[in-house]
Amino acid sequence: MKYAVIADIHANLEAFEVVLKDAKEQQCTHYCCVGDVVGYGPEPRECVDKVWEVKSPFMRASERPAIDDHGPLHGDPGPVGTRI
Repeated sequence: MKYAVIADIHANLEAFEVVLKDAKEQQCTHYCCVGDVVGYGPEPRECVDKVWEVKSPFMRASERPAIDDHGPLHGDPGPVGTRI
């Protein structure tokens, strides 16, 4: 099991996809996003969708109210959280 820890996406889908491609080439099988998915860049919704697509648990972050409609990724968010 190999993890890719991802942060500071800032709604930059093009760069995020490059990072995901590299993680796949590095044979990462799991992902963990530690925040800052949206903000600054032009594609916040697409980046949130991509985080969900790779089934990454993610930490609660300042942008949570903007994208909280997705609900929890894996059931109970627990004490740290599995949603932004």
